[in-house]
Amino acid sequence: MKREHQEQLLKDFPEFFDYLGEDNKIKTTDNVVEAVSELINQESIVLPMQFGFEIGDGWYWLLRKTFKTIHDYCKWNKKDFPHIMQVKEKYGMLDINCGSNEMVHGMVWFAEHLSRDICETCGTNVNVGQTQGWIYTICGSCREKNPRAKELEWKANE
Repeated sequence: MKREHQEQLLKDFPEFFDYLGEDNKIKTTDNVVEAVSELINQESIVLPMQFGFEIGDGWYWLLRKTFKTIHDYCKWNKKDFPHIMQVKEKYGMLDINCGSNEMVHGMVWFAEHLSRDICETCGTNVNVGQTQGWIYTICGSCREKNPRAKELEWKANE
């Protein structure tokens, strides 16, 4: 995900990431190897969220709406904010790892399943499908532009 999107999520929903503390800021860099090397050199504990949001820009709006819904629910119902431990793509779906209550887990589950019908590259829900092998959730148009995805067998969602 683009650096500016990551930074905006961190700014808008700091309660989800406060467990990282001042010394363990998330590395919103384009160079993951450099960021991890820096953490190892500092002898810091490396947490999954420190690698940033490991998803395509197409899911940004879905992640943002999900965070907003969770934030509002917790605030209005005086519930603890969840700690977002990791956000990544797994088996062609959005994968949000957090510790929280059943209601929040339901919201996360719903967003994860919606992601199967949203192109992880551009965010459209038109002509979206999954590749076989390494699973991309990608629209036909973005697949044609992605050399790796283009080589894989692709089936449109029904």
